[in-house]
Amino acid sequence: MIQKPLKPFEIDPKAFILMVESFIKSYPQHSLELKEIAEKGELELDKLDYFSEKGINFNENNVDYADYTVFWKKYLEIEDILYGNHLIKNSVFESIKPSNNNAIFKTLGVQNISYSLVASKVGIKIELLIKTLRSDIKDKKLFNKLIFDEIKKNQRELNNKFRNLVWDRLDNRMYSRIYFIIEKRSLNNKVNLPRLTIGEMTLKNKNNIYDKMSINSDKFFKIFDPVLKKIDIKKIEKKL
Repeated sequence: MIQKPLKPFEIDPKAFILMVESFIKSYPQHSLELKEIAEKGELELDKLDYFSEKGINFNENNVDYADYTVFWKKYLEIEDILYGNHLIKNSVFESIKPSNNNAIFKTLGVQNISYSLVASKVGIKIELLIKTLRSDIKDKKLFNKLIFDEIKKNQRELNNKFRNLVWDRLDNRMYSRIYFIIEKRSLNNKVNLPRLTIGEMTLKNKNNIYDKMSINSDKFFKIFDPVLKKIDIKKIEKKL
């Protein structure tokens, strides 16, 4: 015999809460189970908040972004809040418009160098991208490598201040990069990594992904900015 699915039923929420309160007084040993149910309910509420945005869905608790704009918009709003509360100092990515790209960029200081947050194949990362767009530089690849080598002179000092940095000269490509993986998570099935979950996105979680991105971006900028300001671009140009 096939059992029919249970139909949704209506109940007076206040009466139900009173029943739960009475239940827990009689059976306090089940309080942890009720707490787990309540936490699941909070996650469902968070999903409803996110579902109001087009371009994002959930497979149970796993996120699926069809449009990266929604992710970057949420992050940029959070960074502004954190900056206002002084939990971060530099607000590296303020005044940036979110887009459907897998990264957001902010060019600061020395020419040809950008800070970027990237949803990549290795996870969500903060990156220093060295890629010149200058039309007056004929050998752009060499120029980028010379800048990378100049920064790398400070590798030991930078590694001591920020562990697990990846130094990627990329000799076969035009650009070079230095990055730190904030979280080994994917935003959809295009990347073969564990999927970001609603629990990791909710702001009630003190260890949520947006806080991690803001704090690590701030720290990354703080250690690299003094180094980049010391680079003599004119001196590097003479080596071309």
